[in-house]
Amino acid sequence: MSIAEELKKLSELKDLGALTEGEFQEQKARILNRSTSSSASSAGSALPPQAQPVQPIASGGIPGWAIALIIGAPLLWFLMAGVATQQVEEDFEREWDRNMEKAQEETEEMMERLHQQQMRHQREWQREFDNSNSGW
Repeated sequence: MSIAEELKKLSELKDLGALTEGEFQEQKARILNRSTSSSASSAGSALPPQAQPVQPIASGGIPGWAIALIIGAPLLWFLMAGVATQQVEEDFEREWDRNMEKAQEETEEMMERLHQQQMRHQREWQREFDNSNSGW
């Protein structure tokens, strides 16, 4: 990679926010110093200047495990919330069904009691009527 390409890549990293201004200036000076020292010592170097190994640039970026945590934790929470919501809905439906069955049973029992009470009153009225008309 040529010096111009290295400086361009360095500038792009700074523009992306991966490097601070201080880190950019430090790396730029390193590249420029290496180019002047490599041209002076290129006679003794086995590699041409553009093939010299490039030192990794300290980007100060976020480590991979942190990115995985930042992305993974909300995703995991979202998935777990979906499962929990489904469980809550299923529990709610079961409870609703039980309550509806119970209400239906109670309604049927109440209707039966009302029917029996009505029949009892009807028999009592019939007896009273028969007793009151027996003297005629």
